[in-house]
Amino acid sequence: MLELGFDMPSMVIDINVFRTASRIFGEKWSDNLNFSDNKQIEQVKSRIEHCLPNDYLIFQIVHTMLLLQGKHICKAKTKCEKCIITEHCSCYINNFDKKDNMKVENILR
Repeated sequence: MLELGFDMPSMVIDINVFRTASRIFGEKWSDNLNFSDNKQIEQVKSRIEHCLPNDYLIFQIVHTMLLLQGKHICKAKTKCEKCIITEHCSCYINNFDKKDNMKVENILR
């Protein structure tokens, strides 16, 4: 409501945004997400908001991009092989087998 109704920048955190952002930022709980933990949600929200300029349209765009990424690629069982942001994703980088130059199977279940 703040973002759409009053043009106030505020990141909306739903399960898809939470999961995707936690993995991209490499949060310590990203392997064991708990959407009912308000501290985790607030930390993700704060991290995203601090990375963005104070513009409600940018917040809407970033929210939509993270939402779609979470719905189609960064699902509970990831589809990293189809992802275009792997070079920026802490989850992928930390679970990448550099010796064989291949993705480790079943990064997250």
